[in-house]
Amino acid sequence: MVSRGSPERDRGTPPPLPKGLPIDSYSSLDIADVVRWVISDGQLRTDAEIIDEVAKQLGFSQRGKNIVRAIQLTILRLRAKGLV
Repeated sequence: MVSRGSPERDRGTPPPLPKGLPIDSYSSLDIADVVRWVISDGQLRTDAEIIDEVAKQLGFSQRGKNIVRAIQLTILRLRAKGLV
């Protein structure tokens, strides 16, 4: 894999969340934990790449509009608070 910026760091263990539940079953804190875990390796990613990885970690094989919206809103909230 080609590095696109910062050196890669080990992300450690993903947050212990059940996979494959409806997106509404995950709290915004649950989704935020996964977002922070995904970006914790220091690699630069587009929002679309973050959304794909978070969706994958939550057990989704497809990116439905509700899934994308929930993850995107979480990314925006974390950015607004300076947490990512």
